[in-house]
Amino acid sequence: LDVRSHTEQELLGSTLDDAAGEAFDKGARLLGLGYPGGREIDRLAREGDPTAHDFPVARVPGLDFSFSGLKTALLYAVRDLGEDESRRRRADLAASFQAAVVDQLVAKLRRATRGGEWRAVALGGGVAANSLLRARVAVVDGAHVDRQRTFRERVDAVDETLHRRNPLEVVIGVQQRQPDRSSAAGLVRWARADGDTQAHA
Repeated sequence: LDVRSHTEQELLGSTLDDAAGEAFDKGARLLGLGYPGGREIDRLAREGDPTAHDFPVARVPGLDFSFSGLKTALLYAVRDLGEDESRRRRADLAASFQAAVVDQLVAKLRRATRGGEWRAVALGGGVAANSLLRARVAVVDGAHVDRQRTFRERVDAVDETLHRRNPLEVVIGVQQRQPDRSSAAGLVRWARADGDTQAHA
């Protein structure tokens, strides 16, 4: 979403099938992990090799994205490896799957931020808790994440610095409820640098 003001927003991109959170949930189910899948995959992926399996990243035009092909690729990988080998390589499968999801989200975010004069990016929804996504977004085009302040304090800081020439500010908030699928799965371009725009949680 491009949020220009309190009442003016534009949808820039959304999923063509599953949202990122749904992809993590379905991927976790294929790997025999618990729910919520994103948390379980994130935890297990820290023990695995993200380059062990070459899972596809969908080439969707514009800012839309798709995870159905990735989910199918994981299904085939688990089936071809067999139950015992899949269990043995589960950490690698989780790490590679997570990397493919995050690669697509970050690629779309990079494309989005190059299309205008934005000074802030907000990540919302459960997927915003993913450690790899947070680390990758923190270095998007010189972005800076202040991890010492609360979410509300970071939002207030964005309000105060929208008209300054600072690096891209990244505001991360995690919602307890499921995000709307039309919300671009938590990827939000937030607050234009021009005009009297304010960022709100």
